[in-house]
Order: sequence, then structure tokens, then C-alpha cells
Amino acid sequence: MLSNNQDVKGRGQFNKALLKKILELEKAIGSLGGGGGGTELLDEGNGEGLVIAGRTAANFGPVGLEAIDLSYSSFAGTTGGATGANSFVSGKDNIGSGIGATVQGLSNAGYGLNATIAGGKFNRIDAAANKSVVAGGYNNHLHGSYCFMGGGYYNRINPGNTHSAILGGQYNTIDHSNTFVLGSSLATNRANTTFVQQLSIMSIPTSASGLPAGAVWSNGGILTIV
Repeated sequence: MLSNNQDVKGRGQFNKALLKKILELEKAIGSLGGGGGGTELLDEGNGEGLVIAGRTAANFGPVGLEAIDLSYSSFAGTTGGATGANSFVSGKDNIGSGIGATVQGLSNAGYGLNATIAGGKFNRIDAAANKSVVAGGYNNHLHGSYCFMGGGYYNRINPGNTHSAILGGQYNTIDHSNTFVLGSSLATNRANTTFVQQLSIMSIPTSASGLPAGAVWSNGGILTIV
């Protein structure tokens, strides 16, 4: 298993060269305007990563190998910023400790491998949740791998549940794998199921002709499965 500061074989030289090119370009642009570059390459024990020049070191953890940290941290600590290898963090008071994590917004934390938090506040992807996404919202917690949350408020995908999604809403809870939740205050009770509060079908076939097995149609107002 890769630690937070290991890299995928063969990617290191390319990423390092890319970071240096970005830094050189930034400094060149800055010098044209009479100023210096706004970022710098630092090795704080994990290998070189790109950070905002002159940042308050006491407010951040050590930047990860080939990570890009463009975030601001308002308080002292050792976990803030892009500490995971190949991670990217911007915004304020965010944590990106998972390998390849991307974290933006305010006070969000991406601990899992390839975790992505696109925005919002107080959202969290757990270290055991690999390759999962929170698009935004407030105080959403995701603990399962290969899962998605579109937004909303105080939604939960609990540990051990994978390949599931909550579109939005509030106070939804997933405790089963391969489930999909649409609405608010819903809790799953079985796997491989979509959960909704109410359902309106605005257009539905009125004949079974040409429909595949498992399709739903209206048989004189009665829902029927082919």
C-alpha cells in the first residue's frame, strides 16, 4: 500500500519538471511587473512540493511530494494544506492528506486516496474512502470508496459501503452498498436500491411494445413491468 508520500512509479520526473516549469514561468511573469514569484518549491521532508511563498509554516503540515498547495490556513497546526503526495489544495483551512487528493472550499478535509472535495464547508472524505467525491454542500461526511455526494446538508455515507451516491438534500444516510438516494431524511434499508421520498413519472410508455425486460409501462394507469 502506498503511504501519503509515495508516488506512482514513473510519474515523479514528469511532475517535478512540470512544477519547476510553473515556478519558472511565474517568476518570469512576476519579474516583468517588477515583483517576484508568488510560489516556491519546498522540501519539508516529503520531497519537493509547490507552496505559496512566505506562508506561515506553523499553520501547515509538510507539503507532500509534488503536491501543489495554494491554500490559506488561519491557525497553527501540523495537518493543514496539501500534505499528500500529488495532492492539490486551495481555499481556506483545508486538508488534503490523501495521495492525489483535491480539496477546495472552506474547512474541508480529504484524507482518502484520490479524494475530491470541490467546494462547500466542513465536508470530509475519510482515509478509508478511496476515489470518492463531494461536490459541495455543508457538513457532509463520506466514508465509503467509489462514492459521490452532490451537496446538501449533513448527509452521511457510512463506513464499509461502496459504489453509492447521495444527490443532495439533507440528513440522508447510506448504510448499504450500490445504493442511490434522492430526497431528504432518508435511510437505506437494503443494497442495490434507489431510495426516493416521492416519485412523479411525467412521461411513461402506454404499451409494452418494443420495451426490454424489466422496463415499466402504464397499463391503463397500472404500472406494469415487462
